[in-house]
Amino acid sequence: MFKIYQNNNTRYAEVHQVNPLRWKTLYKQDDGTFVDQSGWVKCKDFYNDTVAFFKAGTEFSVYGYRNKIKKNNEGVYFLLKFIKDKPSFLDNLYKVVNAQLFSDLKCQIGIWDQGEDEVVVMIPNELWESTYRISMITYVIRLCNYGINYSCWDDLWSTNSPSHQLDHAFTKTAITNAKKYGFKVPEQFNKYWFFAGKAYNSEQTPTITGHVIHNNGVSNWSEFMEQEEV
Repeated sequence: MFKIYQNNNTRYAEVHQVNPLRWKTLYKQDDGTFVDQSGWVKCKDFYNDTVAFFKAGTEFSVYGYRNKIKKNNEGVYFLLKFIKDKPSFLDNLYKVVNAQLFSDLKCQIGIWDQGEDEVVVMIPNELWESTYRISMITYVIRLCNYGINYSCWDDLWSTNSPSHQLDHAFTKTAITNAKKYGFKVPEQFNKYWFFAGKAYNSEQTPTITGHVIHNNGVSNWSEFMEQEEV
């Protein structure tokens, strides 16, 4: 198990989440030990905010979460807590999530069992290229924490799965896109790291608004992509 120094007890203004999963941002030091960079987080949308810092150097705080963090060369490490069923969680990450990631982006998340109800994951650089990708990976990690064994990517989006029945972070259009494209978007949207419509996106807008970025996950992208594709 990793040695993790936890001194950050920051609390954030967050809404209730059905799933108990909590996230803590880590930084891996030269000696192999870790230090925390945040308090415990339950809202995955905070990581959309961090994409803005990595891609544009823009610093802001939404609901108490500061988006500026240190990133290791390979990506960002997280300590995950309150894993409901460790065997199914790990199995889903290895066999479903990493399989889809390798197929789509030729990368995978790092996964280390930290004992009890905790796991360390490393989300690689490829997934920090857009708010769409980080929204997708953080949601599917959460979907893996329902004590259910999925056999393939499509199982995450089936009508009897938590994405339909319990955890409503994605709209129907977002679920359709997730099932169809995985971690990709249609080719005409590849150039954007955030996309909130034709007039407000990373290509057109020099001024970045924190709350727009915060809400610019897969569902928000899907809404605006659908408008442009009509």
